[in-house]
Amino acid sequence: MNTKLGGIVDILLSIFLIAIAVVVSYYGYMLIFMGIIFLILSVLKLVDITGFTKIFVTYDLLAKKYPVYAYIYPFIELFIAICFLFHFIIIPAAVITIIIMTIGTISIYKNLLSKDKKSCACLGAKINVPLTRFTLVEDILMGVMAFILLFIR
Repeated sequence: MNTKLGGIVDILLSIFLIAIAVVVSYYGYMLIFMGIIFLILSVLKLVDITGFTKIFVTYDLLAKKYPVYAYIYPFIELFIAICFLFHFIIIPAAVITIIIMTIGTISIYKNLLSKDKKSCACLGAKINVPLTRFTLVEDILMGVMAFILLFIR
């Protein structure tokens, strides 16, 4: 796929995913959706936390500087999942989501620019997924949905 076509596909995919997020938020299911996603992702990371951290520190800017962040990241996601699923301290959980998704977005974008082929730790160490533009879109979308949560309560 040429670069121009790839860019158009990314833009259309982003618009589509944001439209889904808006529709989901309108119907009040965004907290459940985000909570389930964070729950699944955190459990996949916790299954092999050592393997996850080895992959995560290769591309995450904060984890490279502070490796302990890689160990606590799955627990942060689990905390966010619990908050969203039980409608508990949603605003602080949304702010934390925005922060970690922003760090992730910058980290992924920087690595995509470097053209290094790295594995994504998003599904833990047991499932090998490459770091791609879609990974970037996923982080952006979760950040956008968390931002929307700040205004729909």
